Amino acid sequence: MEASPSAPISADARLALEQKVIAGLSLLDRFLPVWILLAMAAGLLLGRWAPNVVSLLDAGHIGSTSFPIAIGLLLMMYPVLAKVRYTEVGAIARQSIAAARRNHYRARSLFRRLSGWKSSRAIPDR
Repeated sequence: MEASPSAPISADARLALEQKVIAGLSLLDRFLPVWILLAMAAGLLLGRWAPNVVSLLDAGHIGSTSFPIAIGLLLMMYPVLAKVRYTEVGAIARQSIAAARRNHYRARSLFRRLSGWKSSRAIPDR
């Protein structure tokens, strides 16, 4: 007989469930409150030690919209909305770099051949 959703679970079962959930979290998710506090502290220290940063950020206002804050919010929310899988970012980046290198090699070879063909036409036959 299965327990109903409203049935209380034992302390051992609750602990096992919590450990399972925590084990499934990534390092970023597990320590998210720590990262948020560190970012807040970094912002406060930056404002204290480099006061000209405040004027630079204030220069990004157009009307009542702060573009630095809007860009920061977009960068923060986009991965969640796009369902970015951080575990796959490294592999995708490596594939993208490999593709860029291949395309660079192909384009370089093409331009070298075109350059050689163009310069060989400029030399008169002997």
